[in-house]
Amino acid sequence: MVEKKKKGLNLAQYGSIVFTIGLLVAIVAGLFPMGSTATKVVIATLILVGIFVGALNVTGGESVSFLVATLSVTLLAGLFLDLVSKNFYNSASLGKIYYNMIALIVPGAIVVAFKAIYETARDE
Repeated sequence: MVEKKKKGLNLAQYGSIVFTIGLLVAIVAGLFPMGSTATKVVIATLILVGIFVGALNVTGGESVSFLVATLSVTLLAGLFLDLVSKNFYNSASLGKIYYNMIALIVPGAIVVAFKAIYETARDE
């Protein structure tokens, strides 16, 4: 029998879309000045999106590459943005974009790291 493919998006596709939207929100929110309440709402939203992506979108086989990429982005992007802001384009918006990206990426990395620790401890 031939199985029919289900139409619609699966969980991984939703996670990719949500992550992309989160990145766009991080960039746009960093470019425009906002009040303290709006900034808190954006950061809280990015944290929740990061947790969603880490919990539901990253599978066991992707854990190591996700964690390595997360470490690379968080460490190297900060150094790169510091270099750019000191030598070429001095703007507070670069720092805001970076912090917004951290608010999106790090919660997902923490969730994936805990999932990897649990899977490692569970295996015999």
